Amino acid sequence: MLVPVPTLSQLPRTLAPMLASTSPLPETEERWAWEPKWDGWRVLVWGEGGHVRVVTRAGHNVTNLFPELEPLGEIVGRRDAVLDGELVAWGDDGRSDFGRLFSRLHSRSGPAHRQAKTEFPITWVAFDLCYLDGASFLDQPYRSRRAALEDLDLSGPSWHTTPASLGEGLAMLRAAREYDLEGVVAKRLDGRYLPGRRSRSWVKVKRFQRAEVVVIGWVPWRNGLSGPLAVGQRIDGGSAQVRFAGVVEAGFSEGDRAELGRRLVDLQDPTARPWREHRGQPLYPVRPELTVEVQLLEWTALGQARHMSYKGIARQ
Repeated sequence: MLVPVPTLSQLPRTLAPMLASTSPLPETEERWAWEPKWDGWRVLVWGEGGHVRVVTRAGHNVTNLFPELEPLGEIVGRRDAVLDGELVAWGDDGRSDFGRLFSRLHSRSGPAHRQAKTEFPITWVAFDLCYLDGASFLDQPYRSRRAALEDLDLSGPSWHTTPASLGEGLAMLRAAREYDLEGVVAKRLDGRYLPGRRSRSWVKVKRFQRAEVVVIGWVPWRNGLSGPLAVGQRIDGGSAQVRFAGVVEAGFSEGDRAELGRRLVDLQDPTARPWREHRGQPLYPVRPELTVEVQLLEWTALGQARHMSYKGIARQ
């Protein structure tokens, strides 16, 4: 049941969206709601005077870029509402495609914009409600905000409400993997909406994968410890040629750094000059003989790994 909330004389002109922290899957699944994590562009939608206003996380008004959302004003524009959500573009396979959204965002006027609107239609996916009928829902628990959002019945040609599952985190995560989504967002059922704050009441659980990569460079630290690792993938499997895949910075324990330091110092030519710099630190090449396992979000079309973390030395 909704708790009474005060009615405002007018909606706030600005509102910073609440942000999620990144964490493993919460253990008490039944205390959380689970939503897909869309690979899109975060925006808030204001509904006032029969019209909608689309505003980015940075506070920029981009309403004119998305004319397909104008009819949404007939639904929320007369309700004095502020809703949170994500703009998503879809690929030919029906899955979210950030590349198409990027093309849409960078075609802002003229014939290119009209062509992009036709070729790359977008959908606004609503996932939270901040104000409705001039009343603030910020202090309401997620469960109440979700009920009010569902009552709006946002289902149209270019907008809908994100699905949510109560207490079924593993099932939602499996669905995210099946449909190639970035992951899921877990939201505490009793959590308030905290504008502009990164809160552990919202937790991003990303759909990671693992891969074996070969170390091709490292940043030597003091006391024989290893810093970040440059890694690559062998071209055509067993080839001696290695394609650079990125730099691993996260996931190391002190024991990992000591073990890697002992191994990599023997693989580095002591006369070699730094290959490149990484965040102001010299990165030295090593012979590509040590294979490690990493966890990553995805591979880009250019063969680069996104969001890598170290998991250990691969079994030889």
